[in-house]
Amino acid sequence: MIKSLTLVFDELPPGPNGKEGVLRMYWTERNKLMHRWHMLVRAQLDTLDLPAMPLFDCTHPCTATATRVGTKLMDWDNFGASLKPVLDGLVKAGALEDDSPEVIRGLALHQARSRKGGRKPCLAITLTAVDALEGPNELATDRRRTVGVGDSRLSVDRP
Repeated sequence: MIKSLTLVFDELPPGPNGKEGVLRMYWTERNKLMHRWHMLVRAQLDTLDLPAMPLFDCTHPCTATATRVGTKLMDWDNFGASLKPVLDGLVKAGALEDDSPEVIRGLALHQARSRKGGRKPCLAITLTAVDALEGPNELATDRRRTVGVGDSRLSVDRP
């Protein structure tokens, strides 16, 4: 089992808003964009010597950290939404069993602004095994109580 996987892309996926945003795209154009990102993810995974897929699943969850370097900073909700083609590409390529909260336990977003003539825009995604962060028995001895509410779940710290 791997502890961590980092993929770096030399371009940025579009956000949902704006003239070229995903929400304004015609469905065929949006499908082409999704397919392109799926291929970019697959191309990077194919260059690595990885163990059997999926790398992360419900029994071996991970956390995801996304770092975006661009000429403009995005709102946090738009940045998270712009990761959809990348995360879907990881699922389609087989690196993730699913992009649900059972597999990706947490998502951290980081941004930096590049100056003209400085760093080129890029996106880095790091998947880190939960075992590598918390130790092997940390999940089994969680100090929080999980309460089911309909289909959603709330975690409450125990007193």
